Amino acid sequence: MRLAVCVVGCVLLLAGCAGDDQKQLIAAGKAAVVRGALVPDVHLFGEPVVAQIDVIVNREQVDPADVRLKTDFKPYEVVGRTEETREDVGRFTRIRYRTTLRCLNEDCIPRTVGNVTISQTPGLPLFPEAQQRDEKRKYEFPPAVVTAEAQPKEKTLGRVVWSPLRSVSRINWYDSSVVGQGFPFVATVTPLAEPSYRISPTVLGLSLLALALALLTLPAWLLWERGRRHATAKSSAAPSLSPLERALRLVEWASRRPSVDERREALEVLAHELEGQEHDDEQVKHAREQGWSPPPPASEEMTELVSTIRESDAPAT
Repeated sequence: MRLAVCVVGCVLLLAGCAGDDQKQLIAAGKAAVVRGALVPDVHLFGEPVVAQIDVIVNREQVDPADVRLKTDFKPYEVVGRTEETREDVGRFTRIRYRTTLRCLNEDCIPRTVGNVTISQTPGLPLFPEAQQRDEKRKYEFPPAVVTAEAQPKEKTLGRVVWSPLRSVSRINWYDSSVVGQGFPFVATVTPLAEPSYRISPTVLGLSLLALALALLTLPAWLLWERGRRHATAKSSAAPSLSPLERALRLVEWASRRPSVDERREALEVLAHELEGQEHDDEQVKHAREQGWSPPPPASEEMTELVSTIRESDAPAT
């Protein structure tokens, strides 16, 4: 019994502690807390900077799906997409946005104050009096605004006021070990040496052209072979039969069939074709009589009729 009481007490104690942690995430009466920072806030020219924004909302007052972020980091550009992660802690939701920034354009290069003349004479100051070369630039981005979609208009949850971001030049104009006599850029009119190649560009181009032609040979040969086969098949195809020859072959086929109806129909077709070609009236009459006069047409008689017609002067193939 005592053990059970102790366990219940520990559970209630832990629950109470968890509730205190949740209350500390957002002050009483507030729906959201917004914080942000630039990491790092001082960087060398061209190095990436991460803008991180943390938003904690009370789900009882704000739907995390309605949270929107508005930022403006010009002249810096966004690299890739803004990463967004969410984590639920009790009745609160922590949303973290991470945006990678980078600036490689002219606006991020430290500027020269005045018309600078750089000294090339050893022992003299690098810059004349009242002239200087900046080694860093400072940027102050507009505040980031976190809103929640609501009717009739959006509700502002908070703002992030960014600390100044400084971009430092990679050239130390006052370090003689870096810039020599003070000017880091060297020009010469000496022509560059002729480039050397492992493979001559002309030989390489001709080789690639030959390879392309070789690759085209296979589909060309396949097309030629297909056309040749098609022409051969067309030339070797059996000649078309005349209507009379088709009728004669139909009678030959029906003579081998046991069906009397098929034999009669075949003989009628033959008689019709003979009439259409103005054939011998006796052969027309004979074909029709075999077809419809009793007894049923015999196979031998039908074969003999076909042979007689073919031996006559009637057109046939």
